[in-house]
Amino acid sequence: MTPENILNNTHGPLAVRDGTEMLRLRRAAPALLLLAVAAMLGLIGLRMGDMAAPHADVTLLPTAFGSWVMTGSEKTDPKNLSLGDATAQALALDSYTQRTYMNRATGRQIVLLLEYRRLGRGAFNHRPEACYPAAGYAMTGRTTTPIIYGGRPAEAVTIVADYQGHQGRSHQVLLYWFTTGRRVESNFLKQQVEMALGRLQPDKNGWAFVRLVCERRPGDNVATFNADALAAEKDFVRQASPAIIQTISTPTAN
Repeated sequence: MTPENILNNTHGPLAVRDGTEMLRLRRAAPALLLLAVAAMLGLIGLRMGDMAAPHADVTLLPTAFGSWVMTGSEKTDPKNLSLGDATAQALALDSYTQRTYMNRATGRQIVLLLEYRRLGRGAFNHRPEACYPAAGYAMTGRTTTPIIYGGRPAEAVTIVADYQGHQGRSHQVLLYWFTTGRRVESNFLKQQVEMALGRLQPDKNGWAFVRLVCERRPGDNVATFNADALAAEKDFVRQASPAIIQTISTPTAN
């Protein structure tokens, strides 16, 4: 059953069916409860969080990390990398940067999107699960994978995205996570609850959404590309994460 079915009530009362829909709702109850708690905490802290929370400017992120060097950004290549003022405002971002980085040893390229919000600024609606399908991508292989973030083990989400349409073809390996200070969260619902709780303590760091994209290019080995791309993204995280942590952290945070 789709959300549209439920909203339009096209199948009649759920309890009158064979019980399948009710079972699905019961299984979804923990996730719905987490969202409800996050929303409630957000409302409680509405007058406490936004103005008092510290601000980080992620456009100050360094342009090189070890073997990775920036080759473009929303400032130097606005046509391909800028989200646009309207989109940034719609996403309620306090700052963002989108850049291409290249590994000087291998030539592998990665696109980094770093979005920052002070505490309590609502959901990160720019997650791949939301925006990629809307743009016509088919997404497969979603799972969590270990990363080294700031020298510590953590987990991030990885997804394979494929596009075939009027703008051509694209095969991408994505890696993303949420972070505040040194804390990393790959679970969206848990991150939402933690961000809502942060409204009650607005002296903390804000939250950031970090997404890496590695696109297959002519000459790449099709059979090994997914594994090669993910390995490159993990190497980027390992080398770039100390600078990301420093950039999204604020002097007044606990």
